Amino acid sequence: MGELPRRRITDKSKPEWHGFHAARRGIGPNLNRLGVDDSFIQKVLRHGDLATTQTYFIKTTDNDKLEAMKKLEAEIERLQQLRASMAAPATAASNSESQKSQYVN
Repeated sequence: MGELPRRRITDKSKPEWHGFHAARRGIGPNLNRLGVDDSFIQKVLRHGDLATTQTYFIKTTDNDKLEAMKKLEAEIERLQQLRASMAAPATAASNSESQKSQYVN
């Protein structure tokens, strides 16, 4: 009798396994997306050179770029509001000084 063919049973609720290399390639971008420092990712992947980690293992997606630009816009808006709020009291103080000088003359 011949050998029966083997049928691989996979659990569709789990991601398909593509090997250790693919897992390593996925760790870098995912840790980076979570805000983990590049030098720590380098240590996790056991690279001798940080440039290797940054060049080959930390990839950004279009969504990452979009989110980064949104953060930048929000920070610029926050700084503009802060600058405006700091200028408002100075303007009010200079107005009151000019009003006082009108009465002195």
